[in-house]
Amino acid sequence: MKKNAKRFIVIILIAAVIVSSSLVFSGGVGVDAATATGVGLSEHCLNAYYEGWSYIYGAMSYGAVDCSGLIMLYNGVGGIRTDMMAASPETGSIGSLPRIHGLGLYQPGHVGVYVGSGMAVDARDEYSGVCYDSVYSKSWTNWFKVAGVSYPDTGFVSFNGSMFYYEDGQYVVDTTRTVDGVTYSFGSSGAAVSAYDSNGNSVDIGSSAGNS
Repeated sequence: MKKNAKRFIVIILIAAVIVSSSLVFSGGVGVDAATATGVGLSEHCLNAYYEGWSYIYGAMSYGAVDCSGLIMLYNGVGGIRTDMMAASPETGSIGSLPRIHGLGLYQPGHVGVYVGSGMAVDARDEYSGVCYDSVYSKSWTNWFKVAGVSYPDTGFVSFNGSMFYYEDGQYVVDTTRTVDGVTYSFGSSGAAVSAYDSNGNSVDIGSSAGNS
């Protein structure tokens, strides 16, 4: 009887370890790997910047990462830590950078993340830590879709307090779109700046987009 009870406890503990190993910390919160998104990766990287995470070569823990560790700490995405582009399902030259939150950025020996609106985050070096700069402030040579991350095709996403609308895999800029009877205007950053219903009445962007 006691042996069976001990065996049952061991099985429960093993199951708990398996479940917990499928979770990783993103901004201090365990997240199932199946939920990895480009917006989520971008928010994870911005959180690291705002919290002033340190750069430590080879590190991949909350508060201390290197360039690839910053990406992989989000739900274990990235595929091959030493060569994330090799694991990527789609890559391109930096001159063709699409408007997609959470794309990986590459230059020889270094990776970062495009967080949209012309900005990027990377865990740079021991002196700089995690940086948030214009994507053009570094000599990135390529972009790549991060292995394990899902990217939107069409529809609204909420990022960093703003709403963006994706169409054919990229968020739109400097234009208007009418969705479910509400007309939205999008600025040069891609963020929605206004929304009006069919009667010309101003509506809350977040609530109207959330119901689309």
